[in-house]
Amino acid sequence: MGLSNREKSLFQYDARLVALSKQLDRLQNDEEAKRMALADYLNETVNKAEAEGITYLTDGELAAQGQLGEEDQGEQDQYDAVTLAERHGIGQVYYDWLLRRSLKMSDPPLEDAPCANDPPGEEWHCENGECKDPLRNSDWQPGWIREKRRTNFDVDIPRIWGNIPASDTLNLSHNELLGETKTLGDLSLAYIGSADLRDVILTVNALPSTFSGSLTIFLNAPAPPGDIKSSLAIMRSILTLLILNVVTDRSLAAEVAVHFWASAFVPSPHTLVYKRALQDFIRSVKADQKLEREGGGFGYSFDLKLGKKETRNGDRDDNKGIRGIISEETWCLINDQLEAVSSFDDGRKANLKGPLPQHNIHPSHRVAYSVFRAWGYTYPVGGPMGIGAPNPSLFAPLEGHWLQDDTAYPLDEWNIEEVVAAGTAHGCQSADLFGCLYFYLSDHMRTFAQRLRKFNIAFKFFECDPHVLARHLREGTYVPLGLGVPVPEKLTFDRINFGGIGEFDYSFGDDHGVNSTNANATDSRIGIVLSDWAPFLNKKNPNSTMMGYFSNWVSKQRKSQPGPIEMKAITLQLLSKGRLDSQKMHPDLIPAWFKYFVALYDNSSAFEEFLAERGTDQAAQKVGVKKRTAHTIVPHRIGGQVGDPPEALPHFATEDSWYWKVQVCQASLSERFVEFGLA
Repeated sequence: MGLSNREKSLFQYDARLVALSKQLDRLQNDEEAKRMALADYLNETVNKAEAEGITYLTDGELAAQGQLGEEDQGEQDQYDAVTLAERHGIGQVYYDWLLRRSLKMSDPPLEDAPCANDPPGEEWHCENGECKDPLRNSDWQPGWIREKRRTNFDVDIPRIWGNIPASDTLNLSHNELLGETKTLGDLSLAYIGSADLRDVILTVNALPSTFSGSLTIFLNAPAPPGDIKSSLAIMRSILTLLILNVVTDRSLAAEVAVHFWASAFVPSPHTLVYKRALQDFIRSVKADQKLEREGGGFGYSFDLKLGKKETRNGDRDDNKGIRGIISEETWCLINDQLEAVSSFDDGRKANLKGPLPQHNIHPSHRVAYSVFRAWGYTYPVGGPMGIGAPNPSLFAPLEGHWLQDDTAYPLDEWNIEEVVAAGTAHGCQSADLFGCLYFYLSDHMRTFAQRLRKFNIAFKFFECDPHVLARHLREGTYVPLGLGVPVPEKLTFDRINFGGIGEFDYSFGDDHGVNSTNANATDSRIGIVLSDWAPFLNKKNPNSTMMGYFSNWVSKQRKSQPGPIEMKAITLQLLSKGRLDSQKMHPDLIPAWFKYFVALYDNSSAFEEFLAERGTDQAAQKVGVKKRTAHTIVPHRIGGQVGDPPEALPHFATEDSWYWKVQVCQASLSERFVEFGLA
């Protein structure tokens, strides 16, 4: 199909492109001059097309529309601008220009809320009926209660957005930098239970701005058979790092990363950035096929640059970059992402069945949840919410269905009080929950992007059973891939975060199976994690710590939750402070109200029994570590404070604090955290 005289291929084969080719040949090894020549050509061509009123398209866009015939394509290949640029080693200039061209079509990052000048404390002013939404009624109840039917929400699907708030894994002010003025050396962290990037972001952003050491971060996504969650987690983390790396403007990079991480639907121009990141990743895997074979068939290895830091002789600095090894399932998923073609309408149909706002939160917050369910954008009220594209990391790339359960929200991944504080600092009202989240994430992503460029940070990704990973690291299996250290015995970590695998029944390798003489009912989980990983703690650092959490333990332990006697006493406390409304306590909503009782119940004794029955202290003693009574990194419970005794309840300094931690936060508040230090 030919082109009209008002619609031409951008950078077509013509005299100007031939002249550029000759100019680049003459410049030979003058890379800077070549970059300038290509940039001049790109801008000149676009400006000329716009002046002539021509609709210009790249060759890729034309091919996608079927507008390049075989003859056209053959002629284009002679002096295609992309091919020409790559032939001279300046393809990056073209791709950067193309990204900027696409992102110019997107709305710019917000610095403050669009409604920042509205009088504080007032409800939202809206023109689309939200102010009259039934969700604002004080007597609102969920539809399944009003209609006297059972719920039909999908809650058994693996979540991508977690519900354990992220935390700083180092907490330097309570550890390495506690007391007198000290300087930090090199640090090494291992996240063996999840490849999720949230804890990493908070940890890197909390480093002193003067940090000059190297930071090595191991992230492992355990891969239970048939569970796509690990593949999604490692893919989202790698692509987030690449997004922050390929978009040179820090604010714009953060904008793209925020929506990739926290929006169900994203601005359409952002999809080009995702494609570029995917292509960079796929190319890196292909370039490392030799290393993959040398690794003994453990998966697909990759090696990517991060930032621009190089050694003095111009070689790659191995202390700065992204390396790893992924499973075949993840490799297939990443390739499928390039084929994703779901439209906005397809995504809306596949998205969540309807709003799931809690009955016991402020009406304006119910509306905020409802709006997010309807549109899927993490933006402040009044921000751009135009037609977008489904987030490729949250929808199945080929089938197009939503990949999470009906209770998943990006807000649940972070400390809700810190989120609201960040939002109000940018002019957001606290009623605008997802607007607050936008500014909270934007602040963090901007800082993170800056530090990825400034600091010496090496990321090493794995997708492996934690027990098998520990064995391979000890044996030096991954050294040929640059994923270990030349002398495996010297591989140590200042922090090892095992997440929730201390209670989750991974296979833990054949030598820890049910028939193993080394295994029994009490050490099949937390004991094995300690046995495998405590030896990797850095013995030279007295602050070295293993840490993790238990979120499902209550179903396995008696007295882990308040019984009738405890609930009676707690009821009096709640009524005396006006936190319970007996008029609204519908029998079907008791599970929601039950969290109020959990918040004021001391479950520490039950948790100690839970750990004791699993031989935790004995397992720790065998490997030279000890469970801490006073934590130095994370509180014992969500809502607590570092340094609290185990029996301390979550802190509620104000009624607002109670509201955010109990009524809005989706964590159950029965979760317990543990820390193990050197004995």
